[in-house]
Amino acid sequence: MPEFDRHAHVLLVCRANVCRSALGDFVATEQLGAAGFSVSSAGTDANTGQPLCSEVESYISSRPGGSDFADRHRAKPLSATQLHRSDLILTASPRESSLVSLSQPSLRERTFTLIEADRLLSTLPTTTPAATLADLVQSLHRRRWQAATENWPQRHWAREHLDRRRPSTGLELRDAHAGNGTSHPRLLPYTRHLVTEVCAAISAHLGVDSAVDEAPATPLLRTAPTDLRS
Repeated sequence: MPEFDRHAHVLLVCRANVCRSALGDFVATEQLGAAGFSVSSAGTDANTGQPLCSEVESYISSRPGGSDFADRHRAKPLSATQLHRSDLILTASPRESSLVSLSQPSLRERTFTLIEADRLLSTLPTTTPAATLADLVQSLHRRRWQAATENWPQRHWAREHLDRRRPSTGLELRDAHAGNGTSHPRLLPYTRHLVTEVCAAISAHLGVDSAVDEAPATPLLRTAPTDLRS
């Protein structure tokens, strides 16, 4: 990676910064830290200083550095400073993406849900690596329309999409604290695998190495869409 891009910053955002974005922060740091990226997380409705969700703490405790991360992590409200220093903003759901764009419209081009980013990265050819993370983000933004659920290959009515306990709906990584039926045992492995997939794709498109996550593969139900504009 060129030296001028070694300080690229990735920000993960959810509602409370104790579960989805916190786990994403841990996994993305694990995956991208060695390549020179910095990673942080925040919540749109975070209570400052709230500790990590006990389910996430238990889930990462066996990972190298997991216990230290759990001890260190405290919820942080999303700030303008964090947003403007971030080259890529990854959110848990369209709700957080919308709040980012409403607060700072110029940041819409850098903001994607995790599922949206995973879909878009899967459509990009890896033959010509992007020079910087900012260049890669612009490439994703230009083809953002392809990630919309209505344009995505139709496995929408597969049996797993009818399950109220599923960890995702459309572009949303569901909140296990919201009483919507999903559960941490489903959400956390899915989130870990999703963030790992996104980080691996970012590394591949930038021509750098990422850490290898040995978590069991979790189907993400994505297939490259047909370009409807060609």
